[in-house]
Formats: sequence, structure tokens, C-alpha cells
Amino acid sequence: MRAAGSLELLHCFALLQDDVMDESPLSRGRPAAHVVFADWHRGQGLAGSPSRFGESAAVLAGDLCLVWAEQMLRESGVGAAALSRAIPRYDRMRSDLAVGQLRDLVNDARRQLVLQDVRAVARAKSGNYTVP
Repeated sequence: MRAAGSLELLHCFALLQDDVMDESPLSRGRPAAHVVFADWHRGQGLAGSPSRFGESAAVLAGDLCLVWAEQMLRESGVGAAALSRAIPRYDRMRSDLAVGQLRDLVNDARRQLVLQDVRAVARAKSGNYTVP
């Protein structure tokens, strides 16, 4: 169960990062984390830019999810042999996720999208750990 939970944390990492990069005000129908952190900043009367604070805090929350995801996988109770087979795949998933996010940023900057590029991004960002 903890091994599966680690994938959920990996997905949370991806959502937090993606919402910041896409400047999405909502995530799954609720205020995105960077918006919540910005509102908290405003409510506390802190100095500086609330939006910058919110984005930075959301990125750090995503980083924590990434670290916790790996910890959860390593401490999942999965046998050593299975874990040694899983870790290289897990590393590839994280690398593919980062490359997919970069490709998504490039697609966002293009004047005209190509369907093949959009599909490749979807596969790289989450398709490799959510779809068999």
C-alpha cells in the first residue's frame, strides 16, 4: 500500500509544479496551492509579493512531496529484490516527468500546437505512471 502511496505523492508533486508553471488558479476544482499560500501571505500582512511567495511555497511543497514519495517507496516493506527492480523504473518516471513538463512549457509557448507533441507530453508527464 505504501508503494502505491508513493506514486500518489509523486503525482502531487507534479500537480503542484504544473499549477505554478501554468498559473492555474484552480486544481481539481479548488484553489491551487500557490493561490492558497499567496492568500495566507496577504492575510499575515507579510512583506513582499504574495504571488511570488505563493509560487515559491508551492514549489517547495512539491519538492517535499517528491522527497517523501521516494522515502515512502524505500520504506514500503517491498522486498529488497523487488525494490532494486523498482528503483530504476521509478527514477526513469521522475526523469520523464520533468522532461514532459519542460516539453509542456515549450508547447505553451508555441503559436500552433501539434497533436503528436501534445500526446507525447501527456505520456511523459503522467502517462508513464498512471496508465499501464
